[in-house]
Amino acid sequence: MQTTTIGKNIQRFRKKKKLTQKRLAEITGLATGTIQQYELDKRQPNMKILHKIADTLDVTVSDLIWQGEGKAPEPGKYIDTPPYGSRVRTEKDELNLFFDELNGIGQTEAVKRVKELTFIDEYVKKEK
Repeated sequence: MQTTTIGKNIQRFRKKKKLTQKRLAEITGLATGTIQQYELDKRQPNMKILHKIADTLDVTVSDLIWQGEGKAPEPGKYIDTPPYGSRVRTEKDELNLFFDELNGIGQTEAVKRVKELTFIDEYVKKEK
């Protein structure tokens, strides 16, 4: 699998959608220069902007930050560049990333399932 960057993923999905940098900037409310800097990996978009770009390109935020082409074959294959590097690699941040991909019904179900895990002894933290 070829390693890629967030900027290259934005560029790849933008071209796949047949959008120019200028048009992507207009739709997302960003400057064309900002899109250029993202695609050249001179700047990293924050999560709010990543969501705007992902929505515009009809992809998920995960698609934009995974290494390699398209979706990663396994969890934990995040791009190791700021601001996502080590912060995104934690279980809580990974859970938040996937949680944000769900609609309201999916988020309600996710909360129920996590709550269910708290009733299974082997998954509960032991008191010290």
